[in-house]
Amino acid sequence: ENNLKENLNIVIDLIETLNKSYDLYSVNEEAFILEEPFVRENHNSKSQLKKKKRLKNNSKLSLFSQEEIDQHLRLIPLFTSALSSYSLNILSKKRHMIETPSSLESESSEVPIQSKTLSGNHFTNNRPHEVMITTEDKNYIIPQGSSFLKSDISQIHLLFELRPTDGWDLIIIDPPWENKSAARANTYNFLPKERLKELPVPKMLGDGESYVGVWVTNSQTYQTFVKQSLFPSWGLCHLVTWYWLKVTSKGEVVVPLSSTHRRPYECLIIGSRPSFQKSEHLPKDLVICGVPGSHSRKPPLFDVFTQFLKIQGRGLELFARNLLRGVTSWGNEVLLFQELGKDLSLKSSVKRIRT
Repeated sequence: ENNLKENLNIVIDLIETLNKSYDLYSVNEEAFILEEPFVRENHNSKSQLKKKKRLKNNSKLSLFSQEEIDQHLRLIPLFTSALSSYSLNILSKKRHMIETPSSLESESSEVPIQSKTLSGNHFTNNRPHEVMITTEDKNYIIPQGSSFLKSDISQIHLLFELRPTDGWDLIIIDPPWENKSAARANTYNFLPKERLKELPVPKMLGDGESYVGVWVTNSQTYQTFVKQSLFPSWGLCHLVTWYWLKVTSKGEVVVPLSSTHRRPYECLIIGSRPSFQKSEHLPKDLVICGVPGSHSRKPPLFDVFTQFLKIQGRGLELFARNLLRGVTSWGNEVLLFQELGKDLSLKSSVKRIRT
């Protein structure tokens, strides 16, 4: 019997979630301010949403295939529900701010912050607080309990030096998919999709209950590739698909749901070994609603997974661009959003004693 739950949605505050990884520092909020949509909805697009047939008839003018349009139409009620939840969340926060008196900032505390010079391309922070490392004349903040390997795919075998004894039970992968908009912007280097099969995912996973989530664009070609080619090559089967719906801080979708050229969401395709296919409790079609950060930073979902699964939370992120408390991260830009000053700042209540 399938125990999958359906039609759930979760609101994620990306700033709050990222700040959970730090005791002494906080993320700079400027990169997460999004007051207006990327594209505004016009009168015609509103009428298209009211009449699904009209949207279907526009398939010849759309960049999406008929199959992609049909899937999108199926998801619209889920996204509408998620937007309602997000709006209620905004109202709740505003009410809480009004009803709760602002507390005085805590007294300044002196904390010894470890400072090290990075030698090599990997590091593990076993200290009780964050550690600052210096490399290439820049300072980076490493959360407590996190590990990283900075390398390209040719050196990914070095990641096994950081592997827990029982392996990782949750792996999140954000591949650098080939796409035209990123190519025009020249924001990152692509990796041909077939090369993803070189990732030694089966050896990374533990022997017990374990899961893999792969972020995918709205390309039906890539989604089919993950489900029918990539997962089988790793000995995995597809379980469920989740959706990250991108919204502004005011609760508007960043791109109209009726757009024929862009989508305001991305997919996380989740798989596991066949032995856990019928025993898991992950919700189906979960919608994660939140404001995106710069460079399409994905919301950290390790805490979301542990709400539904009985796993230890030994997390690994591949093609990572930032670090998280207690998570191992790998990628050639793994420290991109960890720089002191640009991305993170010392909390005003903390007085640093450098050691």
